[in-house]
Amino acid sequence: MIWVRGDLPVIQLLAKGRNGPHCCEFRKRVPDLPPSPSPKISQMVNSVEWNISQVHAPNVWALGYTGQCVVVGGQDTGYQWDHPALINHYRGWDGTNANHNYNWHDAIHGLDSHNTGDNPCGYN
Repeated sequence: MIWVRGDLPVIQLLAKGRNGPHCCEFRKRVPDLPPSPSPKISQMVNSVEWNISQVHAPNVWALGYTGQCVVVGGQDTGYQWDHPALINHYRGWDGTNANHNYNWHDAIHGLDSHNTGDNPCGYN
């Protein structure tokens, strides 16, 4: 998929191509977000984050469902296991030390044929 900014003649030109049936309009939607946090990140979690409130998680927690006995897995380069909101819930954290064996998987071991640069997250 590509995004192109253009007027009706540009859209008509693109529609003549082999991918014409896939042309669609994109409407920008700006969500109502709270102000950006200050650059200084607090090491204490004092409240429920706005996005957690948006999905009504506190209401579910009040019913006694708090995620006990649940292991959540994901695939993303953006997880920070030692984030103050996550660390005490990370299966590999015993309160003092981290053990990532069978709790964390790093799939990046080196460059492949598609990558020509360095991995900013490091390897292994």
